[in-house]
Amino acid sequence: MCIAIETYRSARQHGASDAEAQRAVKAAASFAGMRSRIAGWLDDLGVNDAVGVESATELFDEPASLHTTSLVRYPVFVGEAMANYRGTSPRPEASPLLRSLISELLIPELSGLRGALIVPMGTAVARALVSLEVPFLDRCLLGFPHPSGANGWANRQFAENRVRLRAAVAHWNRSPRTGEPARRN
Repeated sequence: MCIAIETYRSARQHGASDAEAQRAVKAAASFAGMRSRIAGWLDDLGVNDAVGVESATELFDEPASLHTTSLVRYPVFVGEAMANYRGTSPRPEASPLLRSLISELLIPELSGLRGALIVPMGTAVARALVSLEVPFLDRCLLGFPHPSGANGWANRQFAENRVRLRAAVAHWNRSPRTGEPARRN
């Protein structure tokens, strides 16, 4: 959150419009602190080769190459203690409110990214997309772990799913599609 606040403040102080400052925040703060882990896994799966970059870290530097979003994009608090929602309780697909947000916001957003490889990070996101029977499951890397340092199972999950994830990337790379990444081989 600090990265987002400081980036926005600096951009505005240097004459950026509100929209420009918001774009700068998204570029600087999306998955900050987790980017190297995400990029390492994506490189291991061959995504970098599929899109024609040396490393997936480059995707974070070019807004046209990477679209980041969240299953639930707004703050959600649960229980009487108003605890921060962590994506698991309640399950997104089991909550009428969360299911509605996903159906009305996320699914149309991702459906509009024709041909894009979609990387649902974590089992909760993958389970929700499968449960909602989204039309783009064939472009999803289901089984990609959530990269947070709090996920103690991430490396094990990646290792267990690596062969299947590599096959999914290879399938995506061979598939005809529109809206291809600009630097695809």
